[in-house]
Amino acid sequence: MQKKYMCVDLSVGSGRIMAGLFDGNKMDMREVYLFDNSSVKVLGSEYWDVYYIFNKIKESIIVFKTMFDGITSIGIDTFGTVYGLLSETGELLSNPICYTDPRTKGMLKLCYSIFPQNEFYKISGSELVELTLPSQLLSLKLQNNPVFYSAKTLLMLPDLLNYFLTGIKATEYTIASTSSLLNLVKKDWLHEVIDVFGFNRDMFTNVVMPGNKLGKISSHVRNELLCESIDVINITEHDTASAAIAIPSEKNDYVFISSGTYSVLGVETDKPVIDLRYVDTLSNEGCFGGNNRIIKNLLGTYFLQECRIVWELEGTAVDYDSIDNLIINTKPFISFIDVENTDYFVGEHMPNLISEYCRLSLQPVPYTIGEFIMCITQSMAMAYRKTINQFEEVLDKKIEKIFIVGGGTQNRLLCQMTADCTGKIVYSGYKSSASLGNALVQANASGEISGISQMRQCAMRSFPLTVYEPACTNIWDEKYGEYLIIVDKFNKAQRQYK
Repeated sequence: MQKKYMCVDLSVGSGRIMAGLFDGNKMDMREVYLFDNSSVKVLGSEYWDVYYIFNKIKESIIVFKTMFDGITSIGIDTFGTVYGLLSETGELLSNPICYTDPRTKGMLKLCYSIFPQNEFYKISGSELVELTLPSQLLSLKLQNNPVFYSAKTLLMLPDLLNYFLTGIKATEYTIASTSSLLNLVKKDWLHEVIDVFGFNRDMFTNVVMPGNKLGKISSHVRNELLCESIDVINITEHDTASAAIAIPSEKNDYVFISSGTYSVLGVETDKPVIDLRYVDTLSNEGCFGGNNRIIKNLLGTYFLQECRIVWELEGTAVDYDSIDNLIINTKPFISFIDVENTDYFVGEHMPNLISEYCRLSLQPVPYTIGEFIMCITQSMAMAYRKTINQFEEVLDKKIEKIFIVGGGTQNRLLCQMTADCTGKIVYSGYKSSASLGNALVQANASGEISGISQMRQCAMRSFPLTVYEPACTNIWDEKYGEYLIIVDKFNKAQRQYK
């Protein structure tokens, strides 16, 4: 009998409901429902409208049932670091705060004055940034925000939505690992760190592992939707962890790139990797089975997405299929930007920011759309190479190949340039890899598949890979050195100006 897994994949800007239809051999993925997931700005603060999101999930349950005559189970994956706070009686005290909300400005310095950076990294294995929970909760505490002092339970975003569905409170391991407050060895909260920051340790719920059967949808939801009982599964709830499951490789000789608005590069390891040389650069997060992945977050398709908004307002629509034509007759290696410089590339007109970066770094300024695309894509490939070099150094091993999953797989130019720049074979996988990983964990939970090896074998059978062989590597080696010099000089000047 065919299994019908409902996969909720919530990303910044949109929500996607996919059906994972499993026949015992392959997983067929079909799109069921799409909805907007824009943040909402109110009186200078920025929130996620979680009640709207929950309504869309309930609507999608009805649509899914109508399309496929039933639902085997439901799993939810989302982006990390977003949380909700509940009262003593279980009500949500406020819509979750968006991690880009300005209230966390300056919190990072304060966090490190309370808990020294190197000591925090040794304990947590996490790079502490303004969007993670210590900064967010500390900002509420310093404001004497009544929500902070009234809170009795903290739930990460997918766990909050699961709570709305089932009435059961629990925190899944991979999404908890994005908080910077999780002990990745003990698979439990860093209570000593929580205490030092002055947070209430009792509001952090029990940590459960991916594949846990959380419970069934509540009677309230069943009665409202006129539906039968449905299992809700704690899948790998962090979308990057879900995407990593869908990487079809039996050997751990690769780096994965989850390519979307952010590019998350990572290598799976048995335990957290702590190297103080990379305290500002590399972090550790959880993955399926309680294993670890050492990661680096980069701004990914964000640059092209922001440029496309401007170009479309100016009358030119740009999509992935048109990129190859737009770069015809565009010379490569004319100018580069530092895609890791998140302090600089913040604003509403990305082409202007890129032009100004090139001007200030004494490079030719892009003029045509093709020149902007070339500049962005080459720079991303260079940043990928730099990060992979860091992984090889800290892990003391050679990485043989690259798997790219997610929406960025549609950018064929980036996939090829990544191969050329790194000198490694690139395998491009399924574009909705987080949903595929979501479905595979549900299949594992229902006993249809057993373990990570069988899940990845299923991914291999279900979706073909596109292979990109490296070419012209000598010129990329030469230009990589030039790229490093440009980026280093700009960063030094930026620090002096500050």
